[in-house]
Amino acid sequence: MLVSLALSLAMQSAPLVVEVRGLPAPRTAAPDVIAAGRMTYGARCQMCHGPDGNADTPIGRAMKPPPRRFSDATWQSKVTDAEITRAILEGGAAVKKSPAMPAFKDLAPPAQLTPLVAFIRSLGAPAATVTVMAGDAVVTMSAPVEADGVARVRFPGLQGPATVMGIVDEASLPYCTVEVAEAAGATVRCDRKP
Repeated sequence: MLVSLALSLAMQSAPLVVEVRGLPAPRTAAPDVIAAGRMTYGARCQMCHGPDGNADTPIGRAMKPPPRRFSDATWQSKVTDAEITRAILEGGAAVKKSPAMPAFKDLAPPAQLTPLVAFIRSLGAPAATVTVMAGDAVVTMSAPVEADGVARVRFPGLQGPATVMGIVDEASLPYCTVEVAEAAGATVRCDRKP
């Protein structure tokens, strides 16, 4: 009886794990390159785009159209380094975006520009956000994408049947819905469709 109780408690504490697959792998740069880019970003970009790339500063919120959210993983997966570079050097109007984005032609030397682009990339490290509904509980959690393009989102303590919905960011619709007979200890695979 004691062994059965211990096994039951262990099973109840096992988390539901949702493996979201097919996500863009994170781009990484050396810490010193990121640090150099952070310095330039702080001096040139942060007042509009925000320290974390969410474009939610007072200046950013007042702008129409608002500045680009660098934290948007979906945008990060679609834009090239060359497009980011062009927007920095030539300004928003040159890339058919907001004319309020100034041109920073003085950042043309790669010693300044390359770290800035790397830092902008670091702000949009892709993450998977998953919502699980189990009984009366609705829980949303996120996890970073690993080098293999998989995010493993863990939900401890959920019991009973559950519905899993995976999304890339808050602006996306769920791209997979999975019914789980028993949430505790289950591993669910959610394949992102391109």
